[in-house]
Parts: sequence; structure tokens; C-alpha cells
Amino acid sequence: MPGSGRFGEAPCHSRAAGSSNCAQPWTGRRRRYGAFIAGFAPDAGLLAADRDWVRGFWDALRPHAIGSGEGYVNGTADFSGDRVRGIFGTPKHERLARIKAEYDPDNMLHLNANIQPATAMAG
Repeated sequence: MPGSGRFGEAPCHSRAAGSSNCAQPWTGRRRRYGAFIAGFAPDAGLLAADRDWVRGFWDALRPHAIGSGEGYVNGTADFSGDRVRGIFGTPKHERLARIKAEYDPDNMLHLNANIQPATAMAG
């Protein structure tokens, strides 16, 4: 069936946010293609080579990606550096950090794609 299994762009019902997928935390979801790239090493000695292959393949696809090219947050395993901000985009990341400051100021929920509370980011 055409369109089944693909990410769709979430509807926006708020004019205040000012973009096509406005208040949604994710960035770059469009009706096109989604790809999850995984490498499975049969033994620990091959893990580095498989990791390099996955990263190289993603680097080759990145110029064709929608949005920042950082990927979809639930399909990402590497959250180093400023990767999480790149996934969400700066305006959404800052909005999520303000929300996190209100509901989780001590950053108890810090695993996976952590967004630090806005007060922790400023300090």
C-alpha cells in the first residue's frame, strides 16, 4: 500500500508556533523515506569496522537527508557533542529545554537523547 510504514508530517493546529510541524518535538518528518542503519558484528573484534561502515554510510546519505541531516532521534545511538540539538534544531531544542526546566529541573530523566533543563544549560 503506498505510504504505509512511512513517517508522515504531523499536522499543526497552532498558529503560534509558526511552522509546518510547529509544536512537535521532532524535526524533518516528511512523507519520503526513513532509514535505520545498523551494523551487527559477529564478534567484538569486528565491532570497530562495523561501526565505521555504519557511520560512513550515514555520512554518504547525509547530504540527501531532510532537515539538519542529524537523523531521527529514535534512530540515533550517538548523542555526543551537540548532536541532540542538531536533531531537534535550535528553536525546538531551546523550547524543550525550557519545558524540561519546569518538569524535570534536576535532570533525573537524563538517559538517551538528553536535553538538559534550561537553567542547567545557562549555568
